[in-house]
Amino acid sequence: MASIAQSPSLYVGKLFILGGSIVSTTLSEKGSLVEVIDMPVDANGYFVEATPTGGRFLAFYPRELGILDPVVYQAGRRVTLAGEFVEIRPGRIGEMDYAFPSFDIRQLYLWEEGLAARTFPPPNVSIGIGVGVGVGGRW
Repeated sequence: MASIAQSPSLYVGKLFILGGSIVSTTLSEKGSLVEVIDMPVDANGYFVEATPTGGRFLAFYPRELGILDPVVYQAGRRVTLAGEFVEIRPGRIGEMDYAFPSFDIRQLYLWEEGLAARTFPPPNVSIGIGVGVGVGGRW
């Protein structure tokens, strides 16, 4: 996010994979606006760390596509999204002025509570004597 803030014009129209913890969701006539505390994600949108980076961003979801109900998209829930960078939008966090990177949402995933971390299937291990036939499976 720091590089966007330093040279925003270089990133306008570029697509980003972002994730984080929702601070708030507000509705307007134009659509839904989600304020998110940025958390690092990998290229597939999985969280790579549980701690926020300290930055925030805004993500807009147009009304034509539906609404993001603030009861569902509530503070503390985690999201991963593909968003197109639009601008740096001035705002406030409490009493402090803040420059929010702002994105138009192209795809959005709301994580189930407690499932935001990448999980892997348990290893398929068995010990025995004789002949065994196994079929690998997905978790």
